[in-house]
Amino acid sequence: MGFPPEYWQTGDLIVQRHRFFLPANMPPGEYTLATGAYWLDTMERWGVISGEVPGDQILLAISGR
Repeated sequence: MGFPPEYWQTGDLIVQRHRFFLPANMPPGEYTLATGAYWLDTMERWGVISGEVPGDQILLAISGR
């Protein structure tokens, strides 16, 4: 991400862009992507709060084609 989390501050907005390509034969419909973060050295997932629910991932709803 370019800089370590110890430099992050409350209110910082971190943006990453990714493109996902769906297979041509994948049926149309709604699919859910999950995202999260982890420590690279230990692969331990970071805790997050999505809405009011604590966990280790954020669900992203997308519509297919």
